Amino acid sequence: MYSAVDIADHIVGRCAKLGRPVTNLQLQKILYYVQLNFLRAFDKYAFEDDILALRHGPAVKEVYYKYNIWGRHEIVPRAVQAAKETFSEKDRELVDRVTDACLLLDPWELVERSQKAGGLWHQSFDGNLEKVIPKEVMREYVREH
Repeated sequence: MYSAVDIADHIVGRCAKLGRPVTNLQLQKILYYVQLNFLRAFDKYAFEDDILALRHGPAVKEVYYKYNIWGRHEIVPRAVQAAKETFSEKDRELVDRVTDACLLLDPWELVERSQKAGGLWHQSFDGNLEKVIPKEVMREYVREH
């Protein structure tokens, strides 16, 4: 299992190298889908960090605070450096596939999809409160869908 920050750093660096920098909003949704896809593909969590159900969708607090200095703008690292490459090849490939699929969508479409009625965010969101989307609920959701 990895940290959400390490996965986020990999995503940010890779997207910058591809000339497709992401915003913090996009990054948060990509992490959400990485977590769900790890559960679906490997029946394991990509990261232990909690995912919160916030107003603009699922978000990982530690990653949000690391990259919130960019506001709503694209995250462009001053010097794109490789994240700690402790990822196994199959894990990195899944992260990259999820990232590529998410980059095909408009950022607000990602928000809309992550907030669909009956989905995990929808089940957990409670106004402006920071509420965790329980990991076991994620696991059950993936098994059922």
